[in-house]
Amino acid sequence: MSGYQRIGIAEAQAIAAREGTALLDVRDPRAFAQGHVDGARNVGEKELPNLVEELSKSAPLVIYCYHGNSSQFYARIFAAHGFADVYSVDGGYEAWRGPNAAAPSAP
Repeated sequence: MSGYQRIGIAEAQAIAAREGTALLDVRDPRAFAQGHVDGARNVGEKELPNLVEELSKSAPLVIYCYHGNSSQFYARIFAAHGFADVYSVDGGYEAWRGPNAAAPSAP
């Protein structure tokens, strides 16, 4: 794959369930602390250089933000650094937790 793919929630959940997938939450730390997808790692721009070196470039990388815009920025960066299987989640965390969610899952 060249670049990255924008995917919906169902596909994101299926990919995130795969062994070895990295799930990145690029929202601010406060929002992450209030709730996030199980198994997600909270990251910001300052962590990018370390992540580019640390994460497997061949493993799937699923990135989400609030609504699906900032995750595209991060996905482009990872794809430009040679990551082969990069996904940006359309709808972000708000869509992932669903319209009927009473409260986000806490850490």
